[in-house]
Amino acid sequence: MKILVTGAGGMVGNYVAAYLTHVGHEVVGTVRRTSSAKEVRTVVCDLSKPITIHEEFELIIHTAGALPYRNSTVLQYKQDNIDAMEQLLSFAQAKGIPRMINLSTIGVYGEFREERIHEDSDHINPDPYGQSKEIAERMLRECGSVEGISLRMPGILGNGARGIWITNVIEKMKQNAPVTIYSPEFVTTNFVDVYQISVFISKLIDRKKWEYDTLVLACSKGNRIGEIVERTKEKLKSGSEILVGKGDRAPFWLDASRAVSMGYPESTPADVVSRFLEGDL
Repeated sequence: MKILVTGAGGMVGNYVAAYLTHVGHEVVGTVRRTSSAKEVRTVVCDLSKPITIHEEFELIIHTAGALPYRNSTVLQYKQDNIDAMEQLLSFAQAKGIPRMINLSTIGVYGEFREERIHEDSDHINPDPYGQSKEIAERMLRECGSVEGISLRMPGILGNGARGIWITNVIEKMKQNAPVTIYSPEFVTTNFVDVYQISVFISKLIDRKKWEYDTLVLACSKGNRIGEIVERTKEKLKSGSEILVGKGDRAPFWLDASRAVSMGYPESTPADVVSRFLEGDL
């Protein structure tokens, strides 16, 4: 299959593009400027403007977009998340591309007021980032000529990952600095990595039918937060002191059972963190 992967110069897009190439697909990636992508042919493209790629594709995998940890502005969210989706849909319609996989975020839910978060959980006061991704999801859903599926996920682990609580913990532990955690006994599933996402996308590509237009991605089984942090400390041979703080937000866990039923790889947070620390992502 010939596939267009947007954001191929980024951590996720680069990995996804390379993985799909290895399993036999013909992949072209979009990048903003000079390519840093590996093992895949790229084209420079501003997705917020009309797309003029003179090639035919059977699928778009949309990984590009503005992220909150980069201190993005509302204007950037509009251009990179909303305008880009508009242009991609126009491109797909003009080229007759029948399918799109859109990487979204659990930020669309806004405030987490339930312990279990799933595809049908309420969206409560999402911030500008979450709003922009929610609008992009709706645009894809309402486009009658393109069958779309949006994958909602927490922060993604991979080479160069940042802006995630576990990466902050790891950096402190490498410096033997104190680490404060909250709700150490709570069992969390809220981890994904570039490998899991790539494997799942490959399986989605092979499906004749997608049952849902949105899927939550997370680990199929959980670990206690305290256990994850203790294992991380052990692997790093860190001297960090682990402190327990009092948080003002109730913890939550992500239910990925729908995605798992469609082939999302089963794992635990401990598995994901181990892959990350061992440099396998």
